[in-house]
Amino acid sequence: WPSGLNDPEAIRHHLRFHSLIITVTGISNVSAESVQIAKRYYCPDVYIGYDFVPMLFREGNGRLVVDMNLTNDVIEQAITKGQKLKSKEILGMHKRKINLRSNSLNSTQ
Repeated sequence: WPSGLNDPEAIRHHLRFHSLIITVTGISNVSAESVQIAKRYYCPDVYIGYDFVPMLFREGNGRLVVDMNLTNDVIEQAITKGQKLKSKEILGMHKRKINLRSNSLNSTQ
């Protein structure tokens, strides 16, 4: 990895796509059928240095649960600094239903 690309601004400058489609697949517990969903993200939706928050949790009884309320939540990566967000960008995140989570969440999971 070139050292000149170790900051969010340089990475953003080198992005070469208009949109990105993410596909998630799984198996329904109700019907045992294969299920999938696709989500399109445009360049302004990409936050450099942020990860999606984990959505899969284990309850106290050992049962695995998917928290769909976390679908668009992001957290700053622990290993690198994320792009600086202006208040206008944070407001835009909420309009697109993207939630910025505290970095302390990263250390508890």
